Amino acid sequence: MAEMPPEGTGARLVAAYSRDDLEERYAFCRTTAGKVFYFARAKDGEPYGDPTEARESEGGYVVDFMPQGTSYHFRDGGVTAYDEDGKEIWEGKLVPEATTD
Repeated sequence: MAEMPPEGTGARLVAAYSRDDLEERYAFCRTTAGKVFYFARAKDGEPYGDPTEARESEGGYVVDFMPQGTSYHFRDGGVTAYDEDGKEIWEGKLVPEATTD
């Protein structure tokens, strides 16, 4: 997975989460250039999808999905999805998983 992001040489896993209520897995890798990329997979055993650039926020990460205008906010042990108007769509609890940090 760490080889998938652009500028991926030397990228490393910096955060990983799962959801108790679903089989979803989320991961964040940082490149040697300092960029952070988000990966997700919907079910165990399936490969992670293509990387999406993310940004660090206070206590977590934010992933903006364009052109939809939606975003996921990972912080304080949870993930919250927002629509293009900033209205909360859904939220879920996260379970931290092992990383290289």
